[in-house]
Amino acid sequence: MYPVPLRPLPGIASPSTHQIARRVAQALALTAAVFLLGCAGGAGTADAPPPDIEAQQLINAGKLKEAATEYLRLAADADPATAGDFRAAAANVFILNNNVPAARQQLKLLEKLKLSQVGTASASLARARLAAAEQRTADALQLLPPQSAIPPTLNRVHVDTRMLAYADGTSPLELARARAELDAYLREPNARRNNLEALWLSVSGLTTPEIEGAKGVAPDAFTGWLQLVEFGRLYAGDAASLQSALDVWRVRFPGHAGNDGFTTRLVERSERLTRPATHVALLLPLSGRFARAGAAVRDGFVAAWLHNNVNPNIQLTIVDTVDKNAVSLFQGVVANGADFVVGPLRKATIAALVAGNAVNVPTLALNAYSPSADRPAPPADLYQLALSPEMEAREVARKIWFDGHHNAVAITPDNDWGQRVSDAFRDAFTNLGGRVLEAANFAATARDMSDPVKQLLNIDNSEQRISSMRRLVRVEMKSEVRRRQDIDAIFMAGFANQARLLRPQLRFHRASGVPVYATSHVYGGVPSPDRDRDIDGVVFGDMPWVVEPSMQGDALIREMNEFWSETMAGFARLFALGADAQALISRVGPLRAQPGTEYAGYTGTLSVRPDNVVERRLTWARFSKGLAELAEAGVPGAAGQPDQ
Repeated sequence: MYPVPLRPLPGIASPSTHQIARRVAQALALTAAVFLLGCAGGAGTADAPPPDIEAQQLINAGKLKEAATEYLRLAADADPATAGDFRAAAANVFILNNNVPAARQQLKLLEKLKLSQVGTASASLARARLAAAEQRTADALQLLPPQSAIPPTLNRVHVDTRMLAYADGTSPLELARARAELDAYLREPNARRNNLEALWLSVSGLTTPEIEGAKGVAPDAFTGWLQLVEFGRLYAGDAASLQSALDVWRVRFPGHAGNDGFTTRLVERSERLTRPATHVALLLPLSGRFARAGAAVRDGFVAAWLHNNVNPNIQLTIVDTVDKNAVSLFQGVVANGADFVVGPLRKATIAALVAGNAVNVPTLALNAYSPSADRPAPPADLYQLALSPEMEAREVARKIWFDGHHNAVAITPDNDWGQRVSDAFRDAFTNLGGRVLEAANFAATARDMSDPVKQLLNIDNSEQRISSMRRLVRVEMKSEVRRRQDIDAIFMAGFANQARLLRPQLRFHRASGVPVYATSHVYGGVPSPDRDRDIDGVVFGDMPWVVEPSMQGDALIREMNEFWSETMAGFARLFALGADAQALISRVGPLRAQPGTEYAGYTGTLSVRPDNVVERRLTWARFSKGLAELAEAGVPGAAGQPDQ
């Protein structure tokens, strides 16, 4: 228990010093009596202070060694019915005083003593705390009693136990909640500041659904922290609206620790997001196995920079990320003055920046990052623009659904890429209400696609039934192999050479009338009518740079074709990614601050979601006579990550 200052009630005269002292004594006696009723077998009353009142006062005064000694004296003098409860309390006080051997000794003695219900909970708490210190997380959580079952004086031990148990990342939410409770027990300024910084880092890493589910109805302190994070995300890039929201927050949470500099940080970050960049750092892999991809993004970025006549006072620094520590590299460019970072390109490098808590200026990552149980939520300054196959698969799912097809099958390569694409399609289509009736895989290097297509269409089952019937009747009989008839659409994931083998097999096995949808990977990016006639009718989503005819008159694309003609064919999509990344430096903040606004980019129609993912609404095309032509406009969809 920690002392609470007495305040006069409204309309009542302030009490005298003597009255205050008397009331404090009564309050302490009453609290101690409540403790004893649970902890020491009910041997005290409100009129007769319990025997452990002195121990509790010593705890409140921070004299933990003396408090533990007092509990041991009480245990030595008590009858067997209450001695164990006092020793359980002593064990926890020893833990508070970091005397683990003494705590273990008392717990050992408790094995032969009788305990009350509260005494049992106190002993279990001490054992849980010791297990947590030894990183036996499962044991600690199993032993940990409900906080309501222990005396209030031991709440600090309960908080410490949860902080240790959840420090392994198993529950960021519970770790944040424990840190919020710990603030009430810290008196030393530096310790409190360090805990608040760690608390802010914890709550900032929570996902939006976690925050929404953890908010309380009453204005408790933890809900106040959650709402601060929520406002920071909701009003990123809109400092005026954020300031208004914070004014309301301060009224609801008066005296909240978040007012101690954290609200100021949120406003400063929001202002920074809309402040024009003065020094841009472009982080890309420019050597090693990803050198050509990195160079294509760099060239598209630089071409757009020059084409758009960027203010010559803005500095551009281009850095190779290969074989460099991601966190040190990022911190170095920021230390040298970079106030906006574009990149990195590789997922592993982005994950390293997030894990290292390095992102502290607006950063446009050029790949996707997804939080998980062992990966924290992305920081508020991190944006994501990605050419992700999973994103495109989700876009295809939306296209199929809104085209009126509710029963689909999927065929993908039998590798990690194919599995990720298949899973993304299935999840998105199922969430919309559709059914994936069958999912088949083909060998990525196969030249014969008949077997996986038979599996996809249940042709193999039909053949088996016919064969079984012939063996059964032992006579020659006419029969016709049939495919399943409940398929509305086919999702085909693969690259151009694979699609040219799959599509003819679908026709051969009587699925020519079923619409086939694919991601952009089905198209090599260069017209090849003789080879692509085999995939006529396939509908796919791609970026405007590649399939939009009007783009051929775009000035930047003409310049790129003139100076980079030899490499444009194979890397057009990466050139487009670089060009859009350059355009988003000045646009990502306003797009984030104004939900629903869009920018017509080269990789798609771009918008920024509340979680800072840049969505790409693709252009739909269909192969006809071997050429990619614009398809009829589909319903709006976005090749972004799924809602968090």
